[in-house]
Amino acid sequence: MLAWKFLAPGAIAPFTGIRWPQPEGSRIAPWVEGRAAQGQGVHACAVEDLPYWFDEELWVVELEGAVTRAAHQLIAPRGRLISRADDWSASQPDFTRACIERTRHRVVDALLAEGRRGESDRLAVQTDLDALQSAAAAIAASGPAVAGYVFDAVRRRPYPGLCAYIAANAAAAIDGQRGHDQERAIQAGWLRERLMLDATS
Repeated sequence: MLAWKFLAPGAIAPFTGIRWPQPEGSRIAPWVEGRAAQGQGVHACAVEDLPYWFDEELWVVELEGAVTRAAHQLIAPRGRLISRADDWSASQPDFTRACIERTRHRVVDALLAEGRRGESDRLAVQTDLDALQSAAAAIAASGPAVAGYVFDAVRRRPYPGLCAYIAANAAAAIDGQRGHDQERAIQAGWLRERLMLDATS
């Protein structure tokens, strides 16, 4: 079974510190064996799981053995790296900007629904991210705390995982669990379309 896996630079698993062997030329990477215990093994993702596990490298991974599903991940007895999704590195700024813009639109609509047209318009018209961050901070300090999500998303813009997390939290604060789940689904759809993940998975 083919799936996906985010890894730190050098194909290092961020939680265990394991360096995954990489394929080289025509040489297939060797298998990485997982721990043989309940809930243990090699962890990977279906496309819809990816927004919960961002890191700098995205790899196609082959899983072997009985694959089980846990919360936002797949678990198998062993796996190996097949190829790296090189487009992910170049796509990260666009992904973070998309998260910021969705957060901005949600907050703009929420402020408008509360009758705060002035604050809503102030966030809506900003085109410079630094100016947007400053405006969101000032609005949040004046009372509408929801604007703080825009401030945080812009402040964390080099980091797609943090921007995605903040966007999901903003959606949850405004629309509850339904909003959170919708935002995570949008993030997965963005990755699927931009990186053409269905072509492999």
